[in-house]
Amino acid sequence: MLKMEVSCRANVFFLLQFSLSISDVKPQKPKRQWCLNVIVVYLILQTGVNAFLLYKVLTPSSASESVKEKVTSTNDISLGGEQDNADLPALISNNSQEIKTLKGYLWTMQSKVSSICGDDGQLVRLRNDLSSVNTSTYILEDKLAAISLKTGKIASIHMTESLHKVRKLGKSSKVRTFLLAVWGLQGPPGSAGAKGDKGVAGVQGPPGIAGAAGMKGAKGETGNLGPNGVPGQFQMNVRIAGGTQRGRVEVLHNGVWGTVCDDGFDRKDGRVICRMLEYQDVSDVFTATAGTGNIWLDDLGCTGNERSIFDCPHNGVGVNNCNHGEDAGVQCI
Repeated sequence: MLKMEVSCRANVFFLLQFSLSISDVKPQKPKRQWCLNVIVVYLILQTGVNAFLLYKVLTPSSASESVKEKVTSTNDISLGGEQDNADLPALISNNSQEIKTLKGYLWTMQSKVSSICGDDGQLVRLRNDLSSVNTSTYILEDKLAAISLKTGKIASIHMTESLHKVRKLGKSSKVRTFLLAVWGLQGPPGSAGAKGDKGVAGVQGPPGIAGAAGMKGAKGETGNLGPNGVPGQFQMNVRIAGGTQRGRVEVLHNGVWGTVCDDGFDRKDGRVICRMLEYQDVSDVFTATAGTGNIWLDDLGCTGNERSIFDCPHNGVGVNNCNHGEDAGVQCI
């Protein structure tokens, strides 16, 4: 265990010395310093833990000696009873378990230290990486020294720093980069190219969204009157039988002429009939001479303002309790 600690400390001192030696090579990346500090602090804590484990390992040995003294003292005096004999094996077993546990912790810590300070540990890999970086730096300096400047008639090369300044800055606070920029003279514009072929028509897109409804237009002017139509044919459905102004009233229903019963028949009913025949009014109503055929209307209740006799209230077409001796007649004026 002590050899391992001495080897780990030697690696730490070498790492510190190596970091100081390469500080002049790569000063432009000071951020790696914190990694070395973390490793050093971790190794110091590891050393403290190892010392504590050694103390814990040595402590059970002294406890075992006290147990032996207790056993010898109990043998010299006498066995104090069955209780003492039962506690002694339990105490020895507990100490053995603690020793095994501490040995396990010690093995784990030894593995971690070996992973850091061993032949293939992190410190060795870090040392190799730093050596590779140092070698790359020397190669870069040699390449920078081999660069030469040449001037031409067209192109001009501009550098931000001269080569001797670059070589000096290689070991200073930071390395400045240099820029090579080449500008050529602008040539004359080329001639216009030929017009390309017409492309293929694309697929027709979907119909667009319908627009908003427009404003209502102004009212148009009134049109001219059209020509008069042909007079229509009107079939009169009422007539005066036996005369032109005076006679028996007959009405047409379903193409068949019939009479009107005089039950409740008055001047209001006669006025509707006369106006249908284009007379102004009625002057008299009466019971006319008997007719033939059907009696279509009975119990009329006209107001005198109806346009047709069939619009007046009645019992129904063909519904009656009359005979032709009760057929109604009118006198129109």
